[in-house]
Formats: sequence, structure tokens, C-alpha cells
Amino acid sequence: MPMSIRFSPEEEARLETLANSTGRPTSFYVRQAVHTYLVEIEEAYWQDEAVRDWEKSGKPSRPAEELWVELGGLRRQSRWGTVPASIDGQVRRTPPAHRDTPAGCR
Repeated sequence: MPMSIRFSPEEEARLETLANSTGRPTSFYVRQAVHTYLVEIEEAYWQDEAVRDWEKSGKPSRPAEELWVELGGLRRQSRWGTVPASIDGQVRRTPPAHRDTPAGCR
């Protein structure tokens, strides 16, 4: 789809500098920027919708570690015994002040 985009002089200069230094056309970077932005904004809207759906469900919120264990997540040994581990192996604790926030807002 052909489209016309107006850039500020600074944006145009930055885009031209990048294109000249890499040998790629400016259109490559414009398409890449649009693609990256669309992925991020689509994910943000999906997350917002998931939080709204959760809040509408009336289900109680709980720490992510409990959910991870329930879903069969990894467990690791610590000096306190076996504890749930997050995907990267680090146990994360939700500060007490935030335990009542809706799921997805942590």
C-alpha cells in the first residue's frame, strides 16, 4: 500500500544517515519501524484486554509464582526448601503493598 509520511527535518536526516551508513534504503528502516511498533502496540492492547477480562471474571488475584507452580512450572532448591522458580530461574516476590493489585498489573 503506497503511503506518504512526513518526517521532521531531524527525523529525515537521521533516517538518511542510517541508510547511508548501512547501504540499505530508507524504506527498509521505515517498514522495520512500523513493523516493530505494530508488534508492540498489538501486544499492549492484548495485555490490556486480558487484564480487563480477568477483572470481569471476579477471580481472586495471587502471586505469579503460585500460578507458575500450578501450571507445572519449574521448581528449584534453596536454603528454605523447594521453591517455585520463574522462567529465568529467579524467584520473584511481590512486595506486600502490591499483592492486592489486579493480575497483569504487577
